[in-house]
Amino acid sequence: MTVPNITVTAAAAEALTRFHQPDEPHTLRIELMADGSHGLAFDERAEADMSLKLDTLGQFEMIMAPETAERADGLVIDFVDNGEHQGFRFDRPTESEPTMTDAEKAAVIASLGATSTPQIQLSSRAYQMFVEAIEGEGGPADYGILVRARRMGGTNCNYELDVMALSTMTEDVFRVEQDGFVMWCDKISARYLNEITIDFVEEDGRAGFRFESEALQNGWQDARATKLEALIESEINPGLAAHGGYVRLLELIEHTAFVVMGGGCQGCGMAAVTLQQGVKQRVREALPSIEHIIDTTDHAAGLNPYYQKA
Repeated sequence: MTVPNITVTAAAAEALTRFHQPDEPHTLRIELMADGSHGLAFDERAEADMSLKLDTLGQFEMIMAPETAERADGLVIDFVDNGEHQGFRFDRPTESEPTMTDAEKAAVIASLGATSTPQIQLSSRAYQMFVEAIEGEGGPADYGILVRARRMGGTNCNYELDVMALSTMTEDVFRVEQDGFVMWCDKISARYLNEITIDFVEEDGRAGFRFESEALQNGWQDARATKLEALIESEINPGLAAHGGYVRLLELIEHTAFVVMGGGCQGCGMAAVTLQQGVKQRVREALPSIEHIIDTTDHAAGLNPYYQKA
């Protein structure tokens, strides 16, 4: 078997030293799956493993299964820090592509907002509760209701309501006039708030606002979303399950899919690589019209998060 040419940069070696725990082995397992996904973890050597000593790794020895060794020639493992986010990066000559910067993601998201003010209906009880909340803060001359909405799959959406000072309202939002006060929302939220009804209900000893959207109840309206969700469940997640992780589709807008990574993928140092070179590659093959896949995961909440504050 040919020994692969693998480069571990000094930055990556230093990060591995920092992340290594005293009770972990000094053998570092590299995995490169056929679907493009990757694995990187301290692990015990198996009988069939190939081992590789690199000067930059110092005390650590790299191990890999034969199938990984066949795919690993030319692999470069780096650790990047852009001042806000940190994480490992795998570059493979035949597969690597630029990772979207935060600014590029923001530009894509901004382009997907609604173009018209949403029509929001309030029940009499919800209206009363909003008026009381605004009066409690200082009155409608200075305060209003900020509404946020983010789709969380075919029939689910997360909604948030806040009493906010009108001075915080920016120009790039939709202003929804009510009788006596103002509501506003960002342009992505507006996609899920049109023709929605907000009620305030009290039942079984609990009370709260309820959002009712007929459009959301009907599930995915884009056949590509149904196909992408099926692809994730049937092909992508079974591979990630071996590492305790999963991917879930939150929304598909035009040429951009929004996903969340969970389980072992949340906080994983390889999450960005798995998304970039594993998930994206398979999605492009099956659904070439999807140009961007944006990870919305809060990786900072996981162990050894990929996205951790510098």
